[in-house]
Amino acid sequence: MNTIMKKLLFFAAIALLGGMLTACSSSDEEYNGNEVALIHNFDCEEQYTTSEENGLSITRDESGRVRFIVAFRPDEDGVEKLLNAPTSFDDIRYLFPLSEGNEIKIADEGETKEKYIQYYKGIPVMSGSIIRYFVTMQGRRISEADIHFFDVKDLDLNPDLSKDDALQVFANYLKVPRQTDWTCYLYINEYSKRSGSQIIRDHRLIYTVYGRLPNYSDDKVYEVEPLYEAEIDAHTGEILRFTASYIM
Repeated sequence: MNTIMKKLLFFAAIALLGGMLTACSSSDEEYNGNEVALIHNFDCEEQYTTSEENGLSITRDESGRVRFIVAFRPDEDGVEKLLNAPTSFDDIRYLFPLSEGNEIKIADEGETKEKYIQYYKGIPVMSGSIIRYFVTMQGRRISEADIHFFDVKDLDLNPDLSKDDALQVFANYLKVPRQTDWTCYLYINEYSKRSGSQIIRDHRLIYTVYGRLPNYSDDKVYEVEPLYEAEIDAHTGEILRFTASYIM
């Protein structure tokens, strides 16, 4: 599995756990006594509604988009419900209408779990779906699905910044020289802001840059040095999100 595919699966997992539209709560970091400000400009909490549709329990976000499906509950439902459950992603694909140019591809396939990712005109989208199955004598049946797809339209896919430019934005923000082990990828992501009772959604072409800080001083030693991630607008250079995580 290539590096981009691994990153997409990681994004899918993060999106499905907490929603990429909801910023995580995190305090600022310090590096050699200097504070590194974390940026969460798109902290939009949403209300979700659940209803029964065609034998499925479907949870939708405030825009009406499907975010979670339950087809079979082993503690509540009987064998008949299980056997009538959808057998594949194709059976529920109609629930995710996407405009021309959007494509959903399988990224990881297993007997009891599948992962799907989205592309727009060949560029990966920070979205995805994880589908879980029950295996029966009559074949597989979907038990539940975590969903995070969004419809991308008319997005300018010609970045004004190069990857080198994005890496320099990252370095400038951290106030350190560029490091050779930093990585940079081109993606599409969705950002949301609440305006009164409405949620405004904005799709951006972005660079995601990942990197750790150089160890200039022994004054502060991390057991696990933080991995910083920036989402940088590929047209304007604006840092839309800047986070820190402690991944080995």
